[in-house]
Amino acid sequence: MFETFSIIAGAILLLALLPAFYRVVVGPTAIDRIVAVNVIGTKTAVLLVFIGVIFGRVEMFVDFALAY
Repeated sequence: MFETFSIIAGAILLLALLPAFYRVVVGPTAIDRIVAVNVIGTKTAVLLVFIGVIFGRVEMFVDFALAY
């Protein structure tokens, strides 16, 4: 059950990255692009933790997320 929740939450988080990617490409100013890249990095770290929950190796993926 918790793995299913993690898969759904990860998919929603992955879809939430799309507006940030759009802002990186189209963003009218450099500041908009910088903030969008920062948002992408933060969401990527959270996605790594979700992947760790799915594979049952949270401790390893948390280390990857912290290093990232």
